Amino acid sequence: MREPLSTPNEPEPQQTGEALPFPVSGTVSRQAIRDVKLYCPIRGQLKVSPKAKDQLTPTEEKLRIDCIRFLLKKKYPKPNFKVETVLLRFGHGGRNSFRTDLVIFDCAASELQGVPIEKAKEHIVLVAEIKRDNTDATEAKQMQVEPAMAFLPDSSAVGIYWDDIEQRLFYFVQEGHKRRIKEAPINKLPDYGNELHSTVLSFADLQPARNLLKLFRQIEDILHTQVVDKSKRFVVLLQLLLLKLYDEQTHEITPIRVASTFRIFQSPRRPRLLSERG
Repeated sequence: MREPLSTPNEPEPQQTGEALPFPVSGTVSRQAIRDVKLYCPIRGQLKVSPKAKDQLTPTEEKLRIDCIRFLLKKKYPKPNFKVETVLLRFGHGGRNSFRTDLVIFDCAASELQGVPIEKAKEHIVLVAEIKRDNTDATEAKQMQVEPAMAFLPDSSAVGIYWDDIEQRLFYFVQEGHKRRIKEAPINKLPDYGNELHSTVLSFADLQPARNLLKLFRQIEDILHTQVVDKSKRFVVLLQLLLLKLYDEQTHEITPIRVASTFRIFQSPRRPRLLSERG
């Protein structure tokens, strides 16, 4: 489904006489579309376009706003948001820093202005890392999301990874004397103020894929290391697609208790085709 040319509270693009190759309300020039700027619910009007220079892929700022809107729907208080936050300073005179794209505090961000970083961290309930694309998702999770969470003293705090294909939730679990980080689908994030494990996924939580082509390319790349025969890889892709369709139809009313259809790819063993199973 195509995205709207503008978001609420944004000025409508100026209409001109140049027609677009797809139906829109009125006639809008290509230049007018390129001139459309983003509106952030937290910071207001921005000078950044929703599309990158190729006019095909979203900018990182567009994805950050998507994440913000998702969190607002989860009832996180708007005054508690803060963009581009320093979690740690190090090096001579604290010239170097570890930053995260978005944080949410347990109080209004304005109340923590001027508060030392170590004290402000005690109020963080959520950190988020935003990326333009999924190319380096694994590295971003390991080198940015998880280290950012490790700086947080509150074990009930959560982390989010968000790109154009994948959106994931990270949370702490206590295993003996150690605190470990686990990963889950983004829709497992409960509304603000509720416990993490109180959310059970349902059919209504499913959202349209942002980029099916990139998603299936990613799956095919993962399968390539396990299944050499290209035709057999496509058989697995077809089976996954049919399995997903069946899962959605059979759970349209009842809750979905399966965490992820694609968890099969986390196994080091070669995935067996359905025809190979007894």
